[in-house]
Amino acid sequence: MTISVKHVNQLKSAFFYAVEAGTPEKIFSNEIKSLLPKDKELKILSLGKAASSMAEKMANMNISQTGIVVTNDENFRPIENFTCLATGHPFPDKRGLNAAKKVELFLEELSDKDHLILLLSGGGSSLLPAPPEGITLKEKTYINKVLLESGLDITEVNAVRRVFSRLKGGRLAQKAYPTGITQFVFSDVLDDSLETIASGVAAPDPYEFSDVQKILTKAKLNNIKFVSDFIAKVGKNKNLLPLKKDNKVFEKIKTYLLANNETCVNAAKIFFENENYFVNSFCQKLQGEASLIGSQLADSIIKTINKDKSLSIFGGETTVTVRNSYGKGGRSQELALSFAISMNKNYYQKKPWAILSAGTDGRDGPTDAAGAIITSNSKINISDAIKSLHKNDSYNFLNKNKLLFKTGGTNTNLGDLVFILN
Repeated sequence: MTISVKHVNQLKSAFFYAVEAGTPEKIFSNEIKSLLPKDKELKILSLGKAASSMAEKMANMNISQTGIVVTNDENFRPIENFTCLATGHPFPDKRGLNAAKKVELFLEELSDKDHLILLLSGGGSSLLPAPPEGITLKEKTYINKVLLESGLDITEVNAVRRVFSRLKGGRLAQKAYPTGITQFVFSDVLDDSLETIASGVAAPDPYEFSDVQKILTKAKLNNIKFVSDFIAKVGKNKNLLPLKKDNKVFEKIKTYLLANNETCVNAAKIFFENENYFVNSFCQKLQGEASLIGSQLADSIIKTINKDKSLSIFGGETTVTVRNSYGKGGRSQELALSFAISMNKNYYQKKPWAILSAGTDGRDGPTDAAGAIITSNSKINISDAIKSLHKNDSYNFLNKNKLLFKTGGTNTNLGDLVFILN
C-alpha cells in the first residue's frame, strides 16, 4: 500500500462524515418535543459553537421561534425571530461582554409562564464572558489567555473560569429562577461533565475553593494583584462562589446529553469499515500534552503489526503548554507534527503512513485551520519541524509545507479526532 491522493481524500471524507454525524441536524429528533412542557411558552438560549444550528433546528421543528443565539464568527448566521450574536473565541472580547448583558436581561424578563430551553455546546466559556464586580474584561481576558496557554486540562481551566464569572457555575440558571430549564447538551469534553461544558452555566460546581486556589498557583496566576485581591474577597464572602449541588436552583433543571466525542468516533469507525479498512481497536483517549501524545501515538503504531489498509481512530482533547507566545498553532497541529517527527525518525520508509488530526469545530486554537494532514510522502525538514514544535509555531511550518487541513466552521463542537493510516 502507498499513500495516494485517494487515501488522503478518504481521511478527509471520514472526518466530514464523523462531524456531520454530530451535528444538530442529525441528532435532534421529534422525540425532543416529549421532553418539554406543553403548558409553558418555550424560549431558547443557545450558546456555543453549535448554537446557530441547534437553535435553527429547534425553530424548524416548530418547538420555539424566539430567543438568543451566541456563537463564534465562523458559525454565525442570522435566524429569523432570534437575536443572533457573534462573539470572540478562543479569547473573550467586548462583543461577548455585550452579549452577556443581553442574556442577563433576557433571563430577568422570564416569568413562571415561560420555560427556558438551554442549548449548550463547547466554546461557551469564551463566547459569553461576564466578569464579576471588581474584574474588568481586560483582566478576565488575561486570565483566560494564561489558563489556555498553561497546559492545564479543560476541567481545571473551567474551574477557575467559574469563579471569575457572574454567569458560570450555575449562576446563569440562578438568574432565570424560578423559571424551569431543560438543557440539551453537545459535549466537547472527555468525561461529559456538565460543569465543564460552557463552564456549567446551569450546573453545580464540584470544586472546592481551595482546589481553585491550587490551580491558580499551578498557572502562576496567584501572584497577580487583581487575581489575589479578588480571591481574597471571595474568601471572605462565600456567596461570591459558584453554586453547589444542594442549591434549590437545580431542582428546576432537566438535562439531556445528546452528542459527544464518541458520537463522531463511532461514525468514523463505520465509515472506514464500509471502505474495507481494518480498524484497530485502540481505546486510548486523547488527553495530555499534544506534542507528547503525538510521539506516543507514533510509538504505538510502530510497535503494532498491522494488516494492509489499517486504520486507528482516536478522540478526545489534548492541551498545549505555550513556551513561545509569538508562535502560532493549535493542539491538533502540534499533535500531527509531533507524530510526523517521530515517524520520520523511527519508522522512515518502513511502511507508508498518514495522519489526520483535527478539531470537530473546524478551528484549532487561534488559527483558521482545523488541524493538519501529514503523510509519509510529505517532504519535510525534520530539523525545522522540531524547531517549529519547540517554538509553538506549528501553523507556520505546516502552512509553508501545505499540510494544513482547513474546513471552515462545522456548526458543531465535539472535541478532536485523529485518524492514523498505516
